Amino acid sequence: APYAAFGSALPVRFCQPNGRVLNVYQQHTHLTDDGSFGPDQEYSFKFSPETFSTILDRIYTDIVTRFHTPYAVCIHPSNWVKFSGEQGRELLRQARQKKLPIWSFDQWADFWDARDGYRIENLTWDGSELTFDLHGQTSHPDLRFLLPISYEGASLQECTQNDRPVQWQTATRYRTAVALLPIAPGTTRVRAHYA
Repeated sequence: APYAAFGSALPVRFCQPNGRVLNVYQQHTHLTDDGSFGPDQEYSFKFSPETFSTILDRIYTDIVTRFHTPYAVCIHPSNWVKFSGEQGRELLRQARQKKLPIWSFDQWADFWDARDGYRIENLTWDGSELTFDLHGQTSHPDLRFLLPISYEGASLQECTQNDRPVQWQTATRYRTAVALLPIAPGTTRVRAHYA
C-alpha cells in the first residue's frame, strides 16, 4: 500500500502520563514534504514527481471510494520553493479532479470544533422508526449526520427535524448508500421512518 505515514483520520486528544485526557487535539499528518520528497534528507523516500503522482492517485482513490477520511499534508513554504512545489501542485490538481475539498488546518479545526460539540441522546428504534435528540451549539455549513438509506430490508421514507420534513442528499459511504442530513444548532428532535 502507498501509505508511509502513521496517523488517524480525526484529531486525537493529548493526555498526561497519568492518563488524564486533555481537551487539546492534534491532527496526525499523513504526508510531509521533507519526509517524502526531500532530496538531502536521509529519512526521505525521495519520491520523484512522477512516482508521487501515481501514489497520490491511489491514496485519493481510496479516500473517495473506501476510507472517506481527510488527508493531512504539511508542505513547508521554503521546501515548496526548493523542491516540493511540483508535488504540492499535484496534490491540489488531483484533489480538485476528484472533487475533494481543500481546507487549511484552520478550516479543519473550525469544522472539528463544530462536529465535536454535538451529541446524540435518547436514541430509540421501534423496528420502523428511529428517533433521537441531536444537541449542539456551533453551526458549520459542511456538517451533516448520516442515516442508512436501507436497514433490515426497509428503506428510508421520511425524515423530520422538530416535526418538519427535511430533504437529504444521497451519498455512498463504505460501499453503502446513506442519507446526508443537515445539522442545525440547538436541540433537534430527529425522526426517521423506514418502510
